[in-house]
Amino acid sequence: MSDAWTAVAVFLLGLALAAVYYSGFRWTVRHLDSVSRPGMLLAVSTVVRLAIVIGILAMLVGDDWRDFFIALAGFLIGRFGLERYYRRTP
Repeated sequence: MSDAWTAVAVFLLGLALAAVYYSGFRWTVRHLDSVSRPGMLLAVSTVVRLAIVIGILAMLVGDDWRDFFIALAGFLIGRFGLERYYRRTP
């Protein structure tokens, strides 16, 4: 696979990781008032979401720092896109 296709795949990976991370965050915030221990839910959710994102980035990006920054750019763009999307939906 060429470097351009690899960069596109890594960028899409960053977008997908942002979708998983921030959708999980949104689910957690929506359910905080319905659980008996909201602090525990928030802590466990944060650890799980971070483990997923860091683990997948470490496995798939590997030791190429350029791929890491491309995935990070995809993650940040995905974050801002989801923020705009969630702002419009109740």
